[in-house]
Amino acid sequence: MRHLALLTVLATSLVAVACTPHAYTPSARPLPLSTAQAPARGESDVQLDGNATGEVLGPGIFGGNVRYRRGVRDDLAVVGDLGLLRVDGDNHGQNPYAGTARVGVQVHAPANDDLHAAAFAGVGGGFAPTAGGYASADVGGMLTGTHRYVRPIFLLDLYASEPLGEKPFIANQDNLGTSDSMRTVELPRTVGVQGLLGFDLGRRDRSVMLGLAIAQLHTFANDVQEARSQTFFGLGGGFRFGAI
Repeated sequence: MRHLALLTVLATSLVAVACTPHAYTPSARPLPLSTAQAPARGESDVQLDGNATGEVLGPGIFGGNVRYRRGVRDDLAVVGDLGLLRVDGDNHGQNPYAGTARVGVQVHAPANDDLHAAAFAGVGGGFAPTAGGYASADVGGMLTGTHRYVRPIFLLDLYASEPLGEKPFIANQDNLGTSDSMRTVELPRTVGVQGLLGFDLGRRDRSVMLGLAIAQLHTFANDVQEARSQTFFGLGGGFRFGAI
């Protein structure tokens, strides 16, 4: 098992089925590890996290993200994300990096004594020098426990991404560089649904976050590749600072 990976696979994320490389366009927030609790009016928090996403036995994507949340009401926060992604493996001299950005809102409130609930939505996109740019929108919901030190996270996220322009690039299933493992592809229109199980551990004003996700992605056919559906996995962790 070369990489566990997931949900929002990056713009240059290439996967292979039956030895045929395939491109998927990611969400603007590939691994949405977060808490349902959000800062109250006038308060804010910052989260730094990293993740690995992709297909079992396929190429992997490594990413880092900075998230800022600011409460505009006691039950409503605005959210901003900036991320950087890198494609693992032999990239044939192509730039392996991509940047992402997203802005959104989060509405939250206690569900009961043991759980806090939230709904979120956002828009954004990304750009990879090798694969080009894309726009993305997402919507979802989550539940987080209310324990003082151990708070489980349950999250469901749906997204759609649209490439901007056509920019073919070389995809490779592995590091062999053989003709049957290489193919010219371009970013396709992609829709996905992702579920995440995680934990927010420690004090509410500074905590460690861990998450495991699984996603089902579907691409639409374009000029150089057929439609396809595939399952991805993701693993992430990070630190959050600020009262919730």
